[in-house]
Amino acid sequence: RQLQERLDRGHEEFVQHRESMSELLNLHELSEAISTSLDIEDILDALMDQSGRFIEYESCGVFALEAEGARLQAMALRGDGGSALEKRIRRHWEDGIIDGVLRDGRPVVIGDMDSLIHNQRTDRCLVIIPLMMRGKQVGIVTLYCHRAKDDFTLGELELLGILASQTAAAIENSRLYTELESAHKGLQDSQRQLLISVKQAAVGELAAGVAHEVNNPLQIILSRVQLMISQHRESPKLVEGL
Repeated sequence: RQLQERLDRGHEEFVQHRESMSELLNLHELSEAISTSLDIEDILDALMDQSGRFIEYESCGVFALEAEGARLQAMALRGDGGSALEKRIRRHWEDGIIDGVLRDGRPVVIGDMDSLIHNQRTDRCLVIIPLMMRGKQVGIVTLYCHRAKDDFTLGELELLGILASQTAAAIENSRLYTELESAHKGLQDSQRQLLISVKQAAVGELAAGVAHEVNNPLQIILSRVQLMISQHRESPKLVEGL
């Protein structure tokens, strides 16, 4: 019996170690996915893919804080209940729940409010993970799951927190790259406009020089013709030709 108990404990430890290795590999895959891409859509797709490996969800969404934290804007939605998830998040935003999660800076699991309002036993919940970058509130990641909130382990929430931290850093890098690319494009446009202006100025100077060189002999010719006209007033036909 003691041997069997030891074998059972060993088997449980082996399963736990294997699950931990799988989680670490998933984290490594996410790190590679977000570090090799500066496209915001690819980063968010990787986040939602990896989150689904850790925790099975019905719908998932990423929301960004905008206007200095005055409003919450959906960046990406996935799942059949994407629109319903957005409505839930906006209701929690108005109730101040999201603000509390952001201030706390840790993932939170809350029961499905619709079921609680109707006094129904619920096995559905909403996971809210804050997106933070150097202490700055960036937004939130949310998962709507067919699962009781007490079933979540501390390890699962910590993993989701790690995913959110890496994603926040990737979003910030993407934003900085976009700004740098925009500034570079603006510099190229300015250089192109400057080059066009220089070319136009050069053409203007050339045209003025050519006009001056042509105008001088024309003035001489005109003076000679006028002199000849004054000298041959008695010959109308010659004057007309001149």
